[in-house]
Amino acid sequence: MFRGMPNEYMFFLGKYGFKITDEGWIIFHDLKADAVLTEVPYDQSVFWLASIRYAVEDPANAWDTLGRFTSDQYPDLKIKGRLSGYSQYSELYGRHVDINNHYYCYLYYGESTRDFQIRKRVGGTVTTIGEESVDVGYGWLWCALEIIGTTLNGYRAYASDEDIPDTPNISGVTDTDISNGRWGHRHIGIGYRGLEGLFWFLLQPSSDARKPLKVYEVPVVGEGTDEDPFRPKLPEKLVKIDKVHVLDKRYYTLRKILKNKSFTDNEINEIAEILGLIARERFVNQYAVTHASFIPTPKGELTEPVAIVRIFDVADTKVIDELEGYAKSLSVDDAVRRVKEIDDRLHEVDLMRFTRDDIVKKKAKEYMEWRESQFKVKMDLRMAKHYVRMYKGWL
Repeated sequence: MFRGMPNEYMFFLGKYGFKITDEGWIIFHDLKADAVLTEVPYDQSVFWLASIRYAVEDPANAWDTLGRFTSDQYPDLKIKGRLSGYSQYSELYGRHVDINNHYYCYLYYGESTRDFQIRKRVGGTVTTIGEESVDVGYGWLWCALEIIGTTLNGYRAYASDEDIPDTPNISGVTDTDISNGRWGHRHIGIGYRGLEGLFWFLLQPSSDARKPLKVYEVPVVGEGTDEDPFRPKLPEKLVKIDKVHVLDKRYYTLRKILKNKSFTDNEINEIAEILGLIARERFVNQYAVTHASFIPTPKGELTEPVAIVRIFDVADTKVIDELEGYAKSLSVDDAVRRVKEIDDRLHEVDLMRFTRDDIVKKKAKEYMEWRESQFKVKMDLRMAKHYVRMYKGWL
């Protein structure tokens, strides 16, 4: 780092750099000459991409909204970044076409015990297509969104000082609505949220899909909005929890001052809650499940009143009994048949896993040709073979 122009600082990243002004602007510089990437820029940070003009800023549709994306489109990648559980308004994006058409993942403590989710927005309509049964609180965690073919996986670190795990926390989500697009991070709002997108990395997709415990056909609920997205109707058993969650460290200062003035804990917490320093009452769903759902919404419209849901983990085994009461349990063959009925853009390879070498070669070539004719997207043969052999395991 060196002191550059008056009231500005310059930072180096290799032969590239960026400057932070007193007004808070970040200006990227190519310190030698403009560069052009000839291959997918795996393992590169947004700073490096932006400094060689390979990332762009997208102001989206509001004054306080900003997205930073790759300038080119890629069908299959993995994006990793730092997200906070405090706000759902900071998201990692994959296959971003525009503000109304993209895939994304986010953390948000307010989702009860499903705080890590993968969603899609098609034609402006929001659908939750995968979620993890977890209560993350307010911490900052490394997260990642991975897409290969028609499969989406989500990764979440287990602690603030840990990297993402090798296997996905949300796996095998299948969707065919968006086949290509840009990758990046968007934050809505001002303040620290913008820091969440300060660094993100593009990685090569690498993990296998998990095997589901059960597969069901269940009704779809929701209005398709950000606040009420389309989602499968799953059992709920809400339990009220009265626990102090600190939102602002000034709470501790306030508590110390008021304690010295003989305020009770309840009085202190009531004042702190009014000031927005803490949150207390909330509900936890004891029947939360980790699942991936198949809900076709072309052009943002729901085409079927049902979703095909794969259950991976359950918080309580009684949730299965609840599901059996109104959902239709599907066998492997029934699930494949039903999904292909709902969306004819799915290939057999998207739903079944193959292991024999001769079949893998045949299916990989067949899938590559089909995908190029269907989506106009090419796929490397090596990646196609790996995809056929390892990634799917949809059932």
